[in-house]
Parts: sequence; C-alpha cells; structure tokens
Amino acid sequence: NSKFNAVFGDMSETASEFAKNFAINFGRSTQEVKENMAVIQTVGKNYGLTAEEASGLSQNLLTLANDVAAFTNTDLSDAANRMTAALRGEGEAAEALGFSINQTTLEEYARQQGIEKSIAKMSQAELVNLRYGLMVQQAGDMVGYATSEQGSFTAQLARAKGVFTDLAATMGTYLLPI
Repeated sequence: NSKFNAVFGDMSETASEFAKNFAINFGRSTQEVKENMAVIQTVGKNYGLTAEEASGLSQNLLTLANDVAAFTNTDLSDAANRMTAALRGEGEAAEALGFSINQTTLEEYARQQGIEKSIAKMSQAELVNLRYGLMVQQAGDMVGYATSEQGSFTAQLARAKGVFTDLAATMGTYLLPI
C-alpha cells in the first residue's frame, strides 16, 4: 500500500476506490489490483505522462488486461505485465495474448489515426498512448469479455482466489509483531 500511495500521491484515495470497486466487481484481490495499478502508474509517469494521464492509463489498461485475461484464460497479473511491457516498447511480451505491437503495426495505426508525425520523432509519452490505442484496437472481441464471463466457473474460481488473497493479507497485517 505504501508503494501504491507513493506513486499515486494526491490521487491515492480515488485510485484506491477504483481498485476496491474493480476487485469487488471482478472478484479480484484488492492487493493484486493495486500492485498492477502501481506498476502501470510508474511506467506511465516514467515515460512522460502526467500523473493524471498515468492514473487514467492504469485504470484503462488494467480493465483491458482483465478482459484479455478472461478471454485468453490467463492470470490478470500476467496479462497486465505483458501489456505494460508492450507499452514500454517490448511488443513481443504481448504476442502470447494475441497482440502484434511492432514498428510496422504502430506506423500503420498512426496513419489510420491521421497522425503524420514519424514514430521515430515521437516522445515516449506519445508512443505509450499510441501503443495503448493499438492494443485497444487489436483487442477487438476481447473488450468486455470479463463482464460477460462473470458467472463462469473460471471467474468464480478467480473470485474465490481474490477473497482468500485479501483475507491472507489482512490476517498477516494483524499477526505482524509490533
């Protein structure tokens, strides 16, 4: 939680509320959600996004990662880590999830968006936004999948795992020596 609060700063309360609601709605561990959000927030800020832009990205990318994880039957943290790596320019990491994020696909996506600026001349923040947009486009049928699958056995198993993870974290906090 201290890492989460440090990277979100003044937005910690709002981000924490999102994490809590996300965890409840999708049966995930609040701790897992916060850890993933903190990583995405850090990457976003390190690549030149404002704190507010990075916060929006952390929520949006985590939501997309949840859909992709449900669609590909992958762990949420694994999907989020692979997609975050793609944001950094490591597109190969997201290929296992069905994404193709490389120089050629980025250039084509930029052209489709009416962007005339060369990718080679873009700032890191512009590239992060471009890569995210391309992932959203390529996600296609995966978008919204986690919501549609909430009643499935796999989703119920993930929900139970999330509850137990949060319970273990809470118990660990109470059992720590003073």
